[in-house]
Amino acid sequence: MKLGYYKHYKDKDYEVLGIVKHSETCEDYVHYKALYGEGLSWVRPASMFSEQVTIEGVDRPRFEYLGPATPEALCRPFHAAFPVASIEKAKSFYTDVLGCKQGRSDTTWVDLDLYGHQLVFHLNPDQNWELFTNPVDDHAVPVPHFGVVLTMPDWQALAKRLKDHGISFMIEPYIRFKGQAGEQATMFFLDPNGLALEFKAFADDAQIFAT
Repeated sequence: MKLGYYKHYKDKDYEVLGIVKHSETCEDYVHYKALYGEGLSWVRPASMFSEQVTIEGVDRPRFEYLGPATPEALCRPFHAAFPVASIEKAKSFYTDVLGCKQGRSDTTWVDLDLYGHQLVFHLNPDQNWELFTNPVDDHAVPVPHFGVVLTMPDWQALAKRLKDHGISFMIEPYIRFKGQAGEQATMFFLDPNGLALEFKAFADDAQIFAT
């Protein structure tokens, strides 16, 4: 097992420090610590640490390897704020459909946790998003747009969740640049306020900035 940073399927980050053995059974256990809160250390059977779990019908690792324990391996959360015509529609879509957790809010704004990133919507009743499209890989990509680069299991789970909620795609989930540098899974759709979103994933994150 590789040492370094891992992400639990519940979206918490940990650092694997080593493999230890049970004194009586000689069973392998993973020694790891939380990269949040008080930074508590834990041990778990290696077989359990490495197993697959099924979340919303998608198989994924219980702990997914992120990379060696370097400052670059864990990105800090981004913060983005957008004006929208309806706060209530935003709250409903991002919590019920995308699964975001709601943070602080008022009558004219709301804080949302989008895969660990801080997304804020501010009320502007006259807001009207006008999109244009740009051709990319023979698809009309809406601009502006935003989203998150997910792990492949998270991307697959989100694609299924969106389909289960009957969301219409501007660009259906597919593999872009297949067999080329930067090959990626991607999908585009609109939120109820007219903002375009793209969520993508790479089989190898080294391809994110590949040329």
